[in-house]
Amino acid sequence: ADLEPERLRRALLVVGAFAVGASLFAVVISDSIGRDHNGDWRGIYTGRNSLAPLCALTVIVAGGAAVQSRGWARRGAAALAVAAGIAMVFTGSRTPLLALFVALAVAAVVCGARVGRERIGNRALAAAGAAGLVGLGVVVWVISRFWDESTFVQRRTIWDLVRDRIAERPLHGFGWFAVWNSDPDFTASHLLLQRGSAHSSFFEVWLGLGLIGLVPFLIVVALALRGATRAAWRAPCVGNAVWLALVVFLVVENLTESFVLWFSYNWVLLMSAALRSGGGPSPGAAEQTPRASATVSG
Repeated sequence: ADLEPERLRRALLVVGAFAVGASLFAVVISDSIGRDHNGDWRGIYTGRNSLAPLCALTVIVAGGAAVQSRGWARRGAAALAVAAGIAMVFTGSRTPLLALFVALAVAAVVCGARVGRERIGNRALAAAGAAGLVGLGVVVWVISRFWDESTFVQRRTIWDLVRDRIAERPLHGFGWFAVWNSDPDFTASHLLLQRGSAHSSFFEVWLGLGLIGLVPFLIVVALALRGATRAAWRAPCVGNAVWLALVVFLVVENLTESFVLWFSYNWVLLMSAALRSGGGPSPGAAEQTPRASATVSG
């Protein structure tokens, strides 16, 4: 959370490059390592739903770096974004693709609306708003198409079963990860429950910790969204658009996967975004941010 914008981007690029590069290498050298039993790419991870979100994050960060950089750095970032996009498609995972689409759409709308207001005025912006409504209709249509696929049909079934279980202890829950480890009657009640998670961080927290845990969780998410949206609205630059897209992607992914349970990087990034929302330089203002050493030395 305390990283300077440039250092934050560099850290995310390094992780993304390693995740995508090592996974592509695994796919090339061994089908048994790099692919699952269906032939979908999983790279160096245990499944396609682990690799695909990292690929989507890399697309966002590397794409932004390609726009902001020059020369070989731009070409390298663009190549990484393309490689990550290809890997994400071949994983066959639907949830990161939907989350990426929503994240890019939100970032474009927020930054585009601010720039339009400044450059063409409120009256012309109203016409642009009408066009935005058409775009929103397209987004809803895309989501509805995804919603009817087997991936989301299965998730809705799991969520219905988990909600029924939550209703038994809505306030304090059953204990973190308790129903998946110590309640064989519940997991055996349906084949999909044997996958061992609610496939939604929001339901996962509510199931394990009840409303006592869900409320603080939602506060963290709200702070993360508030900070990223405010930064993009106040200063609609590439860096802030990338940061907003990244945060929205993390939130949407948490709607459809139990990242707060299984994948710590996702939760760490959301916590960092929430901590950054309190003030300080925005992620897109690297050139205006003094380095710590300069600040100390005066």
